[in-house]
Amino acid sequence: MKTLLLSAGKGERLRPLTDTIPKPLVEVCGKKLIDYNLDLLKEYELNDVVVNVSYLADQIINYLGNRVLFSYEKEIMGTAGAVFKLMPWFDANFLVMNSDTIHKINLNRMLKSHLDSNAVVTIFTKDNDIHNGGAFIFSYRIFYYLNDNIKSIHEDLIPLLNYSDINLYGMKNEDEYYFDIGTVEKLKIAEDYLNQK
Repeated sequence: MKTLLLSAGKGERLRPLTDTIPKPLVEVCGKKLIDYNLDLLKEYELNDVVVNVSYLADQIINYLGNRVLFSYEKEIMGTAGAVFKLMPWFDANFLVMNSDTIHKINLNRMLKSHLDSNAVVTIFTKDNDIHNGGAFIFSYRIFYYLNDNIKSIHEDLIPLLNYSDINLYGMKNEDEYYFDIGTVEKLKIAEDYLNQK
């Protein structure tokens, strides 16, 4: 399963940390955010990974080197725009993850849930909140809905889908979690949890 790690955003809510470094390279417990996700993908032998970059792109490219492919955006295209740009690259089902979020997901179980449901999108979610998650498995059917005007997965794309098109994959076990590192306060919460682990 091919994977897109979304990494182009400016991380404005995490300033001043992101004034000089891109959000995916911010460290939590001494480890860069994007490495948490790359390690998860490696655990499931998901090696076909593309990282979209825009804001402070050179830093991400220099850090990751030849570990991944890159999709450069001169102007930030938005989360859905990044998916649309890569349409020719994706397979029948593919994974999209926010690289500035720490995920611990059983990706095999999530993929099985996606295939069993025949959904257009499966969203890894907390408390069955459709807007509370940072990982998605899409069927290629999603491209029936995408065009140049659809910029955001949550704000533009998801509202276009029918209820039956959406499969919510809630956290099944205590070993599954995610932390949106959107603010300095949320970063501290993640650090406290991971230090306890």
